[in-house]
Amino acid sequence: MFATHPSCFYYPEMQTTNYKSVKSEFDTILRGLHNESKQTRECIEYSDFSHLCAGIYRTLNIFASGRDFIQHYQMKFGSSIDVGLFFDALKSKRRTRYIKELSQKLYDKFNKEAPSIFDPFLEHRELEGYEIYASDGHSHASSDHEDPIANKKRAPCNLFSLNLKTHYLRHMAICSPQNGKKKEHEITTLKRQDSNSLRMNNKMGVKVIHAYDPACIDYMFWDKSKKKYGVYFITLEKSNSALLEQGDFPFDDKDRRNNGVISNEMVGVNNGPQLRRITYMDPVTGRKFVFITNLHHKIPPGLIAYIYKCRWDIEKAFYESKSQLKEVKSWGKTEEAKQQQCCYIALVHNLMLFCERLVNIRELILDEKVLDKMEIRKTKEQIRSSKAGREMNTLVSSSIRATNRSLQFIRWLRHQLDFSIPWKVAMEMLAPYMKHYIQ
Repeated sequence: MFATHPSCFYYPEMQTTNYKSVKSEFDTILRGLHNESKQTRECIEYSDFSHLCAGIYRTLNIFASGRDFIQHYQMKFGSSIDVGLFFDALKSKRRTRYIKELSQKLYDKFNKEAPSIFDPFLEHRELEGYEIYASDGHSHASSDHEDPIANKKRAPCNLFSLNLKTHYLRHMAICSPQNGKKKEHEITTLKRQDSNSLRMNNKMGVKVIHAYDPACIDYMFWDKSKKKYGVYFITLEKSNSALLEQGDFPFDDKDRRNNGVISNEMVGVNNGPQLRRITYMDPVTGRKFVFITNLHHKIPPGLIAYIYKCRWDIEKAFYESKSQLKEVKSWGKTEEAKQQQCCYIALVHNLMLFCERLVNIRELILDEKVLDKMEIRKTKEQIRSSKAGREMNTLVSSSIRATNRSLQFIRWLRHQLDFSIPWKVAMEMLAPYMKHYIQ
């Protein structure tokens, strides 16, 4: 799929001047990680690297089925891959370990090299020493060959986490029903994870925050995770919550980051952990939100509300996967096939984001229509809040949030991976699409 060539690669400084093509840059990155892998084995008929590239290509492009993908791939690239080889590789435990390893390595590499300008929390000293994630479950329709549970095919649910400082995506786990049960709840899956998984492979000493929806409320679990592993949570309070007010935490109402905060309470349950409950009113809509967290009271309540607002970015990633890439159905019925598909989704998300940022920073090519829409939205929000007599929260009004890549960009990227187009020519092709959309 990707042509191989030796080259240096410097992402943070964007110093590389001899890019050959988008295709060759992707190949260089993936080959480098492949060569470091501890899971590879020599397979003459269908190599591990061929399987990696095939899976990325299938995820990035749109096909009606696995067989449709195989036929397209054979005809387009003259590949020796066939249905048996590809689907056997999807079922392979060792190939699954390989794809998981490469997905994690790419995630680690891009996170480490991500320019700090994309970090929405960079200026908030209270969050130094924390890594912040939006975590959530994401389902695909069952495959045609899925074994039914209680006479019904079940859509497999997967747990993903999005690093909110860098916006790179990681697959955490599959919610696998045990002992014939119809489904497994997300909190049950989380409880099965080891400390390293909950900590997102961060080094000890780094604190980890998960912004999660109310599906994962379990106060004792999160209290244990905080005390043993340095893992914290932020979520919305459920309507049937039994939490009791135990006092107030003072907060600085002159700090504009706290605009919209109504209360900052200490709450708990009998014989349970002590938590914070933050009531917040959205200055734009006037809608009230009640957040629960086990984070220290020194972190401003408005900042906690903002972290949870940023959780929406993982929903954008899911939308892109389902609506732009059409990844709506499981590739296979085995847990290995499902894990590989999720890793490929993370790989493609991260490669697309990396490429977009490379183009933005080095070539100064931006999606002007998307930026215009963001500015229009912010202006409208400021007008609405002013009319209602409410002051905008500075965190919301000044933030630069992640956006989905446009279909124009995705189509352009697909084209680049079909052909080894020189970098300069590729940029000349892209620029007009970012200035206006074809009508």
